[in-house]
Amino acid sequence: MPTPNEILLSLKDDPETALGRYLLVPRGAADAGEHQFWLECSNAATGKLIVENKRQPFHQRDKGYPFQAYNIPAVKTDTIAGLRAGDQAAQSRAPMHKTRERRAWRLRYKVEKPEPIDGILGRTDAITIHGTALGLGDDDPDLMITTQFSGCSFMMQKTGGSVVCAHLWPQAPLNPRRLHSILMQSGVFAGQPTEPRPVVYGANFYFGVTQGAKGAIVGVRKDGAWRLYHQMSDGLSKIHQVVQII
Repeated sequence: MPTPNEILLSLKDDPETALGRYLLVPRGAADAGEHQFWLECSNAATGKLIVENKRQPFHQRDKGYPFQAYNIPAVKTDTIAGLRAGDQAAQSRAPMHKTRERRAWRLRYKVEKPEPIDGILGRTDAITIHGTALGLGDDDPDLMITTQFSGCSFMMQKTGGSVVCAHLWPQAPLNPRRLHSILMQSGVFAGQPTEPRPVVYGANFYFGVTQGAKGAIVGVRKDGAWRLYHQMSDGLSKIHQVVQII
């Protein structure tokens, strides 16, 4: 059975192969932003790994292998202006973006230039999101692991080799598909250029692969640049697909 260090090295060296082999089961607080993680791999022989993003009780620390990684904290949409209950964006009917093409076993998505949502949202009605930049320094983590996705959207924008990210957690009246479409239409990052537009990965994409799909988004820094992947699964034992999203 591989050691925890060998598993982490395989994830950094060949992310797609490692994510196709090992099912990541994220645990911990969705809004945790700490870099400290623990890897529990007693079931690695069956392909199942548990990653924990909160500090474990002292008596349990010997059960996990510590490592450093970014966790992009999930932000509830009812805390964001423009996405709160009663805001026009939250009440509008956003069109679904489903255009996709298959290449071998990976899905590649073509995001077309969005049109205003029911005439309500236009370029002057941008929804500003505060993101987290994945670092490129020697002391910065070279992995990023989110908590489990089951309806959230993930917004990304490249800035050189780095990527600015935000993890958006839909709250009523927004449902997962509507949140995804609204962010594709009007989401912008604070302090970042509005062109090219951020890439938004959400329920309209991964629910289209398998209804109710779950999984984690994993980032790997390699050769001075970040690459992000979504490992789609049932959240328990089966990996549906691994998709590189940026």
